Amino acid sequence: RVRPASDLPVCGEHVAADGVDARGKARLCIVNRMDTGLDARASIRSYGDADLFFLHLMQELELEADEPPDFSHLHDAMQMKRLASRFLAPSSGHYIGSEEKERRMAEALTQLEAEILAESAAAQRL
Repeated sequence: RVRPASDLPVCGEHVAADGVDARGKARLCIVNRMDTGLDARASIRSYGDADLFFLHLMQELELEADEPPDFSHLHDAMQMKRLASRFLAPSSGHYIGSEEKERRMAEALTQLEAEILAESAAAQRL
């Protein structure tokens, strides 16, 4: 578990009136393929696929699902690192430790992100 994020579902008094560290049932629905630390407190617990669970829930509530946004223009982490590599200084043949490599890649990714944002802003002005 990653605290405090894992406690967020039971922080509200309308969800769990007895608080974060209590054991009572909470007004909580958990949809997760793996066990969680809050399973015993959940009013509804499903080990199913979240997309399918919420599709059925929306159908039951007679709600229409919005068309999901198009994210095809986004890059995954490996693509971003490949694109950012042009901002890395050429290798001098000397050993560079992993911490230094990570620092340099972080700087290169920051430069790439700034460039992408600038291009996006320029395109929106057109």
